[in-house]
Amino acid sequence: MGKVPLDANLNKYEDHFRYDRSTEKYSIIGHGYPPNGTIVPKERIQGLECQAIWQAVNVEQRLRDLHAGRLNYIVEMFRLRPENKPFIKDFYADQGYDFHWIDHLLDKKDD
Repeated sequence: MGKVPLDANLNKYEDHFRYDRSTEKYSIIGHGYPPNGTIVPKERIQGLECQAIWQAVNVEQRLRDLHAGRLNYIVEMFRLRPENKPFIKDFYADQGYDFHWIDHLLDKKDD
């Protein structure tokens, strides 16, 4: 057995954002930011992944999705999108499903 220092390139992670519901503020977290993040306007977090706590089963599914070349439901669920654009229908449409039969349910939910 031996011990080697961790390569700095392996210890990097992508910047991500956190949303605080109590203050309704967004923060960017990542390299070059303070540990608790930096409060930024909503526009600055476009394209970043939301910070989340993952259960083991979700991590396994995310890895399966990554290696299969498909989107991960949880990652996409937290991605910012226009508020009037329903997530579930778009997600499955991108995967090749047709959910035209739920249009009336989505319309009712918006009322």
